Amino acid sequence: MGHRDHSGHVRLWVRFVQATGLAVIALATTSAPAVSARELFLQRPVATAASVQDGTSVFAGFTSQHWPSFFRISKNSKRLVIASAALDMKCVSGNQFTIWFEFVGVPIAHGKLHARYTMPSTSVAGGATVSGTSSLTARLDRRHSILSGTWRVYLTYVAATGPTDQCDSGLVRFTVSS
Repeated sequence: MGHRDHSGHVRLWVRFVQATGLAVIALATTSAPAVSARELFLQRPVATAASVQDGTSVFAGFTSQHWPSFFRISKNSKRLVIASAALDMKCVSGNQFTIWFEFVGVPIAHGKLHARYTMPSTSVAGGATVSGTSSLTARLDRRHSILSGTWRVYLTYVAATGPTDQCDSGLVRFTVSS
């Protein structure tokens, strides 16, 4: 009792740092294009036969930004096993890039889920630092066949040379079905 599994948070943090590290590299080298979310999405296994055979429900679709999104819900519909999506980020500086983000192990109560992650200032490539927040809010329909909601990511980059940039995905909507 009272035990909370934080392994999902660690995995989330690692994915966040990987994604934002790619974004910082892309921002620092304006002549080189950023790795696209589609390329990242295609490199990751989305749904395997094992995930379907274990009784979990797999939901997939696209966000309002036209990027892929993937959700896997536990057999009893009480936990979001994993949520992954690619999100376009727009920065105050005019820079734009796409990141991959995910949440793991989010509780679902009465068909609703809400998750928020705050990343403390973390060193990334080239001596820059990044911090930010991500929030995910969704609702599962009564038949447990449609999941809809919103996702938002906000990042602050501080370059080693001092300039700061703030980037926001805006409120990204999704509706996915199993």
